[in-house]
Amino acid sequence: MSSLAIATVVFGAVLLLFKTLLSGAVLRRLRDHTARLGVLEATPRRRDTPIPGDPVPAFTTRTEDGVVLNRSALSEGRWIIGVFSATCGTCRVHLPDFLATADLPRDRVLAVVLGEVEEATDLIDQAAARCTIVTEPNASPLATAFGVRSVPQYVAIEDGVIRGVGVDVGVLATAAATAH
Repeated sequence: MSSLAIATVVFGAVLLLFKTLLSGAVLRRLRDHTARLGVLEATPRRRDTPIPGDPVPAFTTRTEDGVVLNRSALSEGRWIIGVFSATCGTCRVHLPDFLATADLPRDRVLAVVLGEVEEATDLIDQAAARCTIVTEPNASPLATAFGVRSVPQYVAIEDGVIRGVGVDVGVLATAAATAH
């Protein structure tokens, strides 16, 4: 047998051995990842932000008119909520879009303004004719209950169930179009 033939056979054998070892290593990693995934799927996950279909979370707050609002107050009919911040420039830009989308009576539209009232008088004045105003500190009960991580944030509620939630005001129109 020529040395070229021997080299080809040896190379083929080495390549086959390498492929076998590599396949074994990949299979071991797949088994390990499958086991880890099983543990992760069995572990309850904490969810801070409600999603459509979830019930309205528990909270208690007070409107600027002194009315107490809580989960049971939002349990009947349609509601929309816009959460804004006193120090957020984007909130000032998007508030008119929220007000234009608010197709419900004033007492069913909440504009939640987070932060110092003195810094938000323009937001409050602009929204007051069309919305019920709630002012709260940044770590507020309502913002915490709805998992607000960025502002503006919008929530659509129907009969105590969240129908839409997001940072785009379009979520309110989508929720209204699919209302029961």
